[in-house]
Amino acid sequence: MTPPATLPTAAPAPRVEPTPRALPSHSPAPVPAATPAVQAAAPEPTPAVEAVARPVEVPARPPVEVAPAPAVTEVPEVPAYVPTDDAVPCDGDPERALAEARFPLDPVTLRETVSDPGQLRSIRAALTSRISDTSDPGTRARLLGLRAVTHRLLGEYDPALSDARLAVEHAESTDQLRRISLSRARLARVHQWRGEHRAADELYFQANSTELPGPLRASLFTHASRSAYDQGRLIEAATYLERALELRRLTYDAELIGEVELVLDAIAERATAVGFGPMPRQRISPEQRVPDGDYADAQPYRDGLAWVRRAEDDDWMAVDPDGRVVISAGYDDVRPFRYGVAAVRRASGWGAVDTRGKVMLSFSYDQFCTALADGRYVEGFTEEGLAVVERGGRKGVVDRTGRVLIQPAYRGLVIHPVAYLIVSAEHRWGALDRRGDEIIEPVFASRAEVIEHVERMMSTARPVL
Repeated sequence: MTPPATLPTAAPAPRVEPTPRALPSHSPAPVPAATPAVQAAAPEPTPAVEAVARPVEVPARPPVEVAPAPAVTEVPEVPAYVPTDDAVPCDGDPERALAEARFPLDPVTLRETVSDPGQLRSIRAALTSRISDTSDPGTRARLLGLRAVTHRLLGEYDPALSDARLAVEHAESTDQLRRISLSRARLARVHQWRGEHRAADELYFQANSTELPGPLRASLFTHASRSAYDQGRLIEAATYLERALELRRLTYDAELIGEVELVLDAIAERATAVGFGPMPRQRISPEQRVPDGDYADAQPYRDGLAWVRRAEDDDWMAVDPDGRVVISAGYDDVRPFRYGVAAVRRASGWGAVDTRGKVMLSFSYDQFCTALADGRYVEGFTEEGLAVVERGGRKGVVDRTGRVLIQPAYRGLVIHPVAYLIVSAEHRWGALDRRGDEIIEPVFASRAEVIEHVERMMSTARPVL
C-alpha cells in the first residue's frame, strides 16, 4: 500500500470533510438601496438558476491523517525574463485589457485556452514597458504578477516562474495582505501548470487567509480545486468547490457558478472512468512547544518567542527557543506574539511590543478586543496588522506600527476584510471604509445585516490569477 501524500505544515486550516455534500443552490437576493460603494457598485442581479451543481456520490470512509512534510525542494531555479519577441505594446491600459480578455476553460484539462496569442503578446509587451518605468514595490509586484499570467497562458513556464517569484518578493516587502495573497496565488498557478503540485498546493493554502474578502477567497478555492483535479484527488476538488460557493452564498455570482458546474462535470466524468482517487489530505498542526525551565508559568512559542514568568517575579519576560531572555521582565500581562507583535500590559494600560522588545504602541488603552466579521476574536493583531482597542468604553483601530487608524469613538467595532463595522451610541450597526469614512449609515439592528450590505457593495470583478 502506498503511503498517503503529505503537505508541508503551515498555519491551521479548516478541516476538509471526507464526504462532500451536494453543492447548494444559490439564488440572487434583493439588492439594497443605492449606497456609496466600497469598490464599485453591484451589477443588476441575474435570474437565478434552479441548481448550482450536481451532487457527487462519494463512499463514506474515514479521513486519512497525514503527517507534516519537509519543505518543497524540487522546484528548479530559472533565469529572469528577457523579452525576445518584437510584439508591439497594446493600445490603452494593458491591465484592463488582460482583465477584460476571456480565456475559456478546456472541459477536460480545466486550463484556460488562448484564442489570440498575438493579443496576449501585445499585452505582455505593454506590461514590460510599465515594469521598467516604476520602482514602487507594490506596483512592481502587481505588474510582474500579471506578466507572469501572460507567460503562463502562452506556455512559457520558465519566465512565468521567474516573474511570479519576483512578484511575491516585492509583495511581501509591502506587508499588504491582499497583495501578498494575489502574488502567491499567481505563483501557485505557475507551479500547477508546471506539474509542481506540492509547491502549488502549499502556496494556495498560504494565500487563502481567512481575513481576505469572500470573493477573493472563493476564487482561490476554485483554483485549488483544479490543482486537486490535476492530481486525481476528486473528493478534495469537490470539497474546495463547496467552500467557494459557501463564501458567496449571499451574492449571486454567475461566473463562479458557471465555473463550478464545468469543474463538477469534469470531476464526474473522471470519477466514472477511474474513481475518486485518494481521500482528502489534512493538515496536522505541530504541537506547540512550551519553554523548558524553572518557570512558574509559561506560554507556547509564537513567532520564535515565548512569554515566561518566574516564581520570584510576577512580571513576564520573553525567551527564545534556547532559553535566552530576549525581552526583559516588566509586563503585568501579555498575549502571544502574532505576526511579529504582541499585546502587553503595564500598570498604565495595554500597548504592544515587537519581537525585539521595541514599544510599537503606547500603554494607553484599557484592553485589546479584536473582533472579526466571521465571529472570531484574535489576541492582539490580525494578519493584516490591525487591532481593535478600547479606551473609556469606546473602541477604535490601531495598526502594528502604532498608528491610530480609527479613534476610540464607537460602542462596538469589528474588522471586516474591506471595512470596519461600527456600533453607534444608539446600538445600531453601520460601516466605515478603510480610510475611516462612513459608507453605511448606522441604522441596522444586527451585525449580519450590515455585513450583507457590505458584501453587496463590493466589486464583483474577479482578480486576474
